Amino acid sequence: MPGCGALSQRRHSHYEQRLSDTAVGNQEVLIHLRVHRFWCPNDACDKKTFAEQVPGLTFRYGRRSITAGEALGDIALALVGRAGARLAERLAAAVSRMTLTRLIRNLPAPPSRLRRCWAWTTSPCGAAESTARS
Repeated sequence: MPGCGALSQRRHSHYEQRLSDTAVGNQEVLIHLRVHRFWCPNDACDKKTFAEQVPGLTFRYGRRSITAGEALGDIALALVGRAGARLAERLAAAVSRMTLTRLIRNLPAPPSRLRRCWAWTTSPCGAAESTARS
């Protein structure tokens, strides 16, 4: 289902996608998925083909499952850098320190708690004027 919301059963092709997942019994888990591409039946749609996604497991261009990404994100927030990379390796999810840093950079910004404050400035003519800053 592309952005237009049309459902399709007309298959275009398929390919294999490999995802790393959270470890089981200290062993790295690698998931092999057969992903199908479909034709979009809507002629007005910009996307001619689209790939199926497994809800709760995959996302576009992802190389790890959603749960593995969340676990690595938690490790990155707690121990960024070499310490986080060492812990991830011990948990059978070997990633580099730069990957952990990139995971932190890609997190959404926390909601701002700034309050609107008023400041008084002096205009070039010498008269005071009120300006709002957010």
